[in-house]
Amino acid sequence: MVLLVNAIADRRIRDLSDIVSEMESSLGWEQVVAYLYQAVTKEYPTPFDLGQKNARLEPLKYREVLFELFSCKGFEPVDVDTGKVLDLASSESSLIDASRSIFQELKTKASEQIAECDVTFFEANTMDTDFPDDLQSLLSSALEKQIKEVRLEQRGHEIDVWPLWNTHAGLKALVDVGVKGRFIDNDSVSMVLSVLQSSVPVSYTIQEVQKFARAPASRYPAHEDYGSLLRSLMDQDILGLMNLGSRLAVPTLSYILSEQVSDYMERGMRTSETLRNLLRTVTAHTRIRSVESVIPLGNLCYFGEPHLTTPAIVALSNFYDQSAVHALAALLCTTASDAVVRETSKAIMNISTSCAEATHVLNQTLTQECRHPARIRKLLRSIPFRRRYYL
Repeated sequence: MVLLVNAIADRRIRDLSDIVSEMESSLGWEQVVAYLYQAVTKEYPTPFDLGQKNARLEPLKYREVLFELFSCKGFEPVDVDTGKVLDLASSESSLIDASRSIFQELKTKASEQIAECDVTFFEANTMDTDFPDDLQSLLSSALEKQIKEVRLEQRGHEIDVWPLWNTHAGLKALVDVGVKGRFIDNDSVSMVLSVLQSSVPVSYTIQEVQKFARAPASRYPAHEDYGSLLRSLMDQDILGLMNLGSRLAVPTLSYILSEQVSDYMERGMRTSETLRNLLRTVTAHTRIRSVESVIPLGNLCYFGEPHLTTPAIVALSNFYDQSAVHALAALLCTTASDAVVRETSKAIMNISTSCAEATHVLNQTLTQECRHPARIRKLLRSIPFRRRYYL
């Protein structure tokens, strides 16, 4: 059970598949599903967190990993409770049969949901998805219709962009520009629309702006957790995004981290509070554990500031993916700091226990320009043979 929960927490899909297959063979499919039911209530150790040793599995991370296990990646925004997905799984006799049954059910539900234009969190242009081609064209049409129906209201000197937050393209543009909240000025709207590459009608109203008014109720996203995700993205709520655990939060967290680094390094705001807020964002990246976080965390290693570099290295040590090894190996080849060498070597060793490609990446690094190849060779000699499970 612990192996299964930790694999989900780390997003180690390959290991999770192996664990599930062995459990299915030795204990039976019914017991596997029982463990998957229980996993969402379990806690796992948080290797990089501020004052917290354990955390419960985040609901959207759990959902995203589970859907990938069942070969249904891309269907996560469908308004079907995760528990009902497992109910479907329990009615079948194997992972293969369960995956087939769940896929067909989600495909039907997705088609209905697309027809209703509840499509804000579907990822239409992502290649790494199990979303079927026959729904892609329907989804593209729905996304286009969704943005064409947007109308904004200007109240005084500010514009209410809540309708944009409720669209797939609008949400992405708002996140890319770094917008926070419902009400923004004309210049910010112009930036959003330039990213969106679309014109949106704006009407003027004499109604006063209520700066702290709660966003109006919306029918969509119908799935409760995705409704929470939307509000957390709009509010740039780091804690809310961390506790939900969705990979869709990474662009927002990356923007926040970039601003926090600028505050700390360039704007003369080197206070304990600024650093604490920055580390909280690093923690959120680490808890969500999406590979898309490797780039912003890797960039953090090069500021020459120990308060930033060390936490970034420790955070990267928990991303069991070859991209994290690439980032750390590049640092190991260039750094002049003995302390950074020690922390980076330790981080790569930790990843190697759960990433079969680590050795290959290090060997590949030796064929490229590396100022300190002896460091890489020393690591290669230290990495043990791969165990049956990455633990």
